[in-house]
Amino acid sequence: MQCINHNEAQSQALCTRCDRPLCAACLHDFQGKTYCSDCATFVRQRFETRAAQAQAHATTGAALDAAVVAAPIERRRAASRAASSLPWRPASAGRFYGMDPSS
Repeated sequence: MQCINHNEAQSQALCTRCDRPLCAACLHDFQGKTYCSDCATFVRQRFETRAAQAQAHATTGAALDAAVVAAPIERRRAASRAASSLPWRPASAGRFYGMDPSS
């Protein structure tokens, strides 16, 4: 099989992504896989983009995760404070509807 870029050269490998035949001059190795120049560029850009996104999540994600966890706890505390300021206790509310919890 002939190289996709050099008709006179015998192919040495196939691109991992697009299966194009490649000679030794056209091979691009990235993370242990062989790519043509187009696919190597695409894979490297995708890798760098994902690495940047992972880094951004590592720095902002922890703070966001803490805020998401803390929000329901703070709501429960606020509800508890609001209930303690009522003139009657919610547990005794059943008595007003004929359901005495002590019986």
